Amino acid sequence: MIFTAVFWMVLSIICLSLMYYVASNKTIVIADTKGESIGLAADGAETGNPESSIVLNGTEEATGEFTIPLQKGIKAENVVAENNYIKRELRIYIEGASAGFYAERAVSGDIGTVAQCHCEIIKDGVILVFEMDGIYEYHTTMNDDAMSVSFERPADVYGLVVVIDPMGGGTETGNVLRGYAEKTLALQIAEKLPDMLSSYGDICVFLTRTEDTLLSTEERLAFAYECGADLYIRIGVSSDSDESLYGIMGIYNEEYFIPEFGNVELADALTRRVTIAAGNRAVGLVPSDEDSILSMLTIPAAQINVGYFTNEREAALLSRDDYREKLAQGIADAIIEAGGKMQ
Repeated sequence: MIFTAVFWMVLSIICLSLMYYVASNKTIVIADTKGESIGLAADGAETGNPESSIVLNGTEEATGEFTIPLQKGIKAENVVAENNYIKRELRIYIEGASAGFYAERAVSGDIGTVAQCHCEIIKDGVILVFEMDGIYEYHTTMNDDAMSVSFERPADVYGLVVVIDPMGGGTETGNVLRGYAEKTLALQIAEKLPDMLSSYGDICVFLTRTEDTLLSTEERLAFAYECGADLYIRIGVSSDSDESLYGIMGIYNEEYFIPEFGNVELADALTRRVTIAAGNRAVGLVPSDEDSILSMLTIPAAQINVGYFTNEREAALLSRDDYREKLAQGIADAIIEAGGKMQ
């Protein structure tokens, strides 16, 4: 009896000691951000949140990592990281933190890629905003008193980087049918693609826009090259004076030749796969206009027009979410096919 009691007492002490050691030395993965938006505030200027400064203490060594100090009591569940790649921002929401802490305790490490930074003061904590010098993928981990942020260029992380460009945005509505604009349809389809391809860990999908915003051709081009894109896919819709026309059309730059898998091959894969997924018919492939963004790209690039707004029956289909799901699935299938052929 005495031996048994002593044995269990010793065992309990050992277990408690191990639990304390693990708790005091744990490293927790906060997030593995891949460009998704989780709905945090855009920035202080737009939200009216007051701002405070962040102290930086950089090193000369380019390690691809910096460390953010954390106040006592901050746990993993209090921290959310968001990669706002369109604005080249890393936004870190820390519940329960105070702005004064970051005006005194420095963010340290490889901060040569940080163009600007500030701390937004919100009701229940702060948002640390790091405006970066480019587009990065981030991986964040934390222990009891600090969070480490490592970052890499997308092309160094993924085997295939794809930029999806929904036509239009802002005042560029594109074709319109009874108030339903091409810019809206294109974005609704594009938004489905990241989730559809999320199970393919070697494929990264970026959207040129995730909101109804106006972008210039120059901004779209710069974004594609900054991402290190391997493929560029525009999504649009057709219209014609002949209201009987319907179906899927691929558009490509015939002036720029890329060996093995280029513009025409991408346009063909998109047209074929989308036609099959949607149960529609293929109109065919047509060359792009000289002033099209497709003529300015030196990577495989194509546009897929997913139907005709001027055909009453097809327009009705395009207004249905289940049909747009099929169109998006066809584009995803074409991306997977293209990735296999480009290896």
